[in-house]
Amino acid sequence: MKNSLISNSNPDLLTLEEAATLTGKTSHNIRDYIQRGRIAKYNSLGEPVTRAANGDLRVSKTELQTFLRLAELGQLYRCSFRRNYGELEEDFETEIFATDETQACILLFAELSDINAATKDEAISKASQLLAAKLGSTWTVEDFLNADLEVWPDNATYFTILNIVE
Repeated sequence: MKNSLISNSNPDLLTLEEAATLTGKTSHNIRDYIQRGRIAKYNSLGEPVTRAANGDLRVSKTELQTFLRLAELGQLYRCSFRRNYGELEEDFETEIFATDETQACILLFAELSDINAATKDEAISKASQLLAAKLGSTWTVEDFLNADLEVWPDNATYFTILNIVE
């Protein structure tokens, strides 16, 4: 009974089941959004947490609806890449919201590269300039996928972009 009183005191906080019902998604989808950092997780008091007690995990209705609205407006690209560090090799996948595949490439490059920038917008601008310098001003997604781009110069770590799909 205590949890329902707390939950009712802040109508923006939802349990995973409530969030799933509200959005038509599954609670597994909601957990996935949390794990991928798309939405934050809170306890029943509305405090951001890294780990919540059993039954105490909440999400913000506002954050969830904003994320889903952005997902509908832009296109979600799944970008898979391989990270090599010495003899270790791991495959990863990330999701990027972009207006087109070219922007997805730029955003991915900005995210993976060791670009010295004060803001995310500056990193994106520099990534765009670096790609134009390395691939030519009229580069294509195919050029990007086939290029051997160093994202961390003078380091034993490098990334190979495997695929970018909508």
